[in-house]
Amino acid sequence: MDQNEILVTEINLDQCIDELLLEQALAVDTETTGFDVFQSCELFSIIVAGKTHTYYFNFNWYSELGVEQYHLKDKSKLERLFSHPKLWIFQNAKFDLHFLNKAGLLPAGEYYDTQVGGRILYNIHDHYSLDAMSERELGEHKDDAVMKWLEENKCYSMVPVPGRKKAFKNYHFDQVPFEIISKYGLKDGNLTYRLWEKQTSEFWETDMPVVRNEMRLIETLYRMEQLGVKIDREYVTTAAGVAHRKIETELALWKEVVGTDLVDSGEYLKPIFEGLGFTIGWTPKMEPNVDGDAIAEIDHKLARAIELYRDAEKRYTTLMGLLTSADANDCVHTNFKQSGTVTGRMSSMTPNLQNLSADDANDFPIRRSFIPRDGFFFVSIDYKQMEFRLLLDYANEKELIGKIMGGHDPHDATAELTGLTRKAAKTLNFGLVYGMGIAKLGKAIGVGPAEARAFKTKYFEALPGVRTFLWEAANRQEQRKFTWNWFGRRFALREKRFSYRAPNSIIQGGCADVCKLAMNAIDVYLRASESRMLLQVHDELLFEIAYDEIDIVPMLKNAMEKAYPYSNIPLTCSVAFSLESFHGMTEVESHEDLVNGARESLSIKSSEASKIASKPMVFQSQ
Repeated sequence: MDQNEILVTEINLDQCIDELLLEQALAVDTETTGFDVFQSCELFSIIVAGKTHTYYFNFNWYSELGVEQYHLKDKSKLERLFSHPKLWIFQNAKFDLHFLNKAGLLPAGEYYDTQVGGRILYNIHDHYSLDAMSERELGEHKDDAVMKWLEENKCYSMVPVPGRKKAFKNYHFDQVPFEIISKYGLKDGNLTYRLWEKQTSEFWETDMPVVRNEMRLIETLYRMEQLGVKIDREYVTTAAGVAHRKIETELALWKEVVGTDLVDSGEYLKPIFEGLGFTIGWTPKMEPNVDGDAIAEIDHKLARAIELYRDAEKRYTTLMGLLTSADANDCVHTNFKQSGTVTGRMSSMTPNLQNLSADDANDFPIRRSFIPRDGFFFVSIDYKQMEFRLLLDYANEKELIGKIMGGHDPHDATAELTGLTRKAAKTLNFGLVYGMGIAKLGKAIGVGPAEARAFKTKYFEALPGVRTFLWEAANRQEQRKFTWNWFGRRFALREKRFSYRAPNSIIQGGCADVCKLAMNAIDVYLRASESRMLLQVHDELLFEIAYDEIDIVPMLKNAMEKAYPYSNIPLTCSVAFSLESFHGMTEVESHEDLVNGARESLSIKSSEASKIASKPMVFQSQ
């Protein structure tokens, strides 16, 4: 073992902690019995890396001879280290923070995540794992001995995942021999520290607002994930049963008509539909194109069966994911991924709570699964036409901005200025930022290529500022290889031919940073209250508001609207509430309407309407 790698014992424990306390920044990694901290998994070792030494603190008992001296029996002795404020460096920070918190060792101070930092430095790498980044940035690989041992010894259990054909392979890291797991952990800790050093030396000055805000967001998201959001288990179970029966119905219909079991793949579906006289095209990867748009164009009952099957399967998977991930209190704790997309928008996993469609037409809407806890009600604050407003701010389209500020619907106002139909105006308003071509535009509006081209020309003649913004963004991307959003987040593209995507990076990434800034501000505000922030669903934030803290809502709305320092048109938000669930939220025009609506709803629900009252809030400043 390297002389700079130290296996901590009861004898040298205090000395090791004393040495670590002298460091200004420390990298931390944990080894755990599994991945779900909100179920039964626990950490069994902690690795702490400083400038010159890396320390392995082991709390797992091994039957191997000669390693009993490395078994530390009391995790609480590390409180002296973790309660000392400093910069704590992680790879995938929230994972380790949750496990450290469960052990009573939540670090005090500021956090840095090398995974997030890697995405900020260069946003289009395929992978941001510790191994991938170490190879790219340090020329080294993680130690792979642990995974080899686990596979060779079949030290894992297969866990069925409801709604998925493939079971999850749950590795038992705590059963790996001490010599192998300790070497593995020590290298991970050292690589994480060195990645932090490398990344912080390579950030541009213009990156720093993004870096500071993203690293602060770790703490905000950690708190949201710790709290989780409550589900109505009985409702979710019933809804999942309905979805499963729908799957079986469509599969039975398919087999009755076709004679074989449905396989949802291009190779299987292409010959069947072509045999019925329909044409199946190809994807850019030269695979049969049987996506939703392609199937929707096929006028046949089998196409409708596939659509219904896919919808039911997606719903079933989502609902069962909620049930299996819920903790003992029926709360689900999603994992918000800050570095999950190339534009900076967050993604969400296990379970995915970023794609919660309203699906109002369904008898069992997904959003109905989420309910407020006792003593709280839901408030949703949603940015209105966020991306379009940001586009207009960049484009400085004074006349259209004036109409919108005067109360006109943005798409009606665009139609009026351009002389187009509302449908065409709305399609262009949203589609141009995403690089929508003539063929796709025509298909969306329902016209041929020539008419679609004429619509686009007419649109740009009326809104030259939009055309200039789109052209300049793409040209800048092509010439400089990078472009930036308003906050300083930069975007690269692998090839010049994709420069048309630059406007989308600027607008979508700009909206993402507005949301993240607002969330950090709100996280500070909520420290002095019982109310809390639960979810971020793209442009929408969901809150659980305590009955007697309803006056907090205007301040939350204000924090969201003031997060973007606009030049021409501000961002505005709508407010909706519900005492029942995340579905069927009632939108209100004013705070007075919110108070009256909440009181009325609560008086119907119970005798606690008097709790909906004004209570002045005092917030900590940032």
